[in-house]
Amino acid sequence: MALEFTGLGRSLSRFELMVSIILIMTLVALGIGKMLLLAAYAERQFMESTVININTALRYRAGLYQLRGQWKALAAMQGMNPFSLMTAKPVFAGEGPAGADKILEDYSNLQVLNLPSRYLGELDAADPADLDSGYWYYDKTAKTLVYIVNNAEFFTSALDGPARVRYRVTVDYRDNNNNGRYDPGVDDFTGVELKNLGDYQWAR
Repeated sequence: MALEFTGLGRSLSRFELMVSIILIMTLVALGIGKMLLLAAYAERQFMESTVININTALRYRAGLYQLRGQWKALAAMQGMNPFSLMTAKPVFAGEGPAGADKILEDYSNLQVLNLPSRYLGELDAADPADLDSGYWYYDKTAKTLVYIVNNAEFFTSALDGPARVRYRVTVDYRDNNNNGRYDPGVDDFTGVELKNLGDYQWAR
């Protein structure tokens, strides 16, 4: 059997035809692999940019608490659901002319960042195996924010079960009384951050 190839003025042999098909299939496979890798890269950027935005919101809110001297509110940020600081659009608490105190009050109720559309809400001791990949949720029992990875073939971690990343809001402080916890008015607050609870790696 031969395939006419007019560009060369002759027909392709079975061997040449087989080599051509293998070459085409290899190129298609490489193209698909590259597309999947790009999808994983986009997912990684989405996840990491969300964490950056959350940390911005946490520091913003912590700064307001410091200005108002609300040290107990700072302590309560430990393990909080950081998505509670996010909303569909910025909303101020009040209207009309305002002095410094009124402006501070309004901004203390301002939620400055958009809530991701791929967020399942607050769940009690949820099994990530029962949830859709590519979504965030807050585990109320463990007080952790969890992201379930969609492109799991390009992701590795030490966790058993579905590929996922766990975070917790952590209040950093100088432990002046050496009791291992943040005591408002005693310890020096140094910052707040959404911290990763385990090692993970994306394929590059």
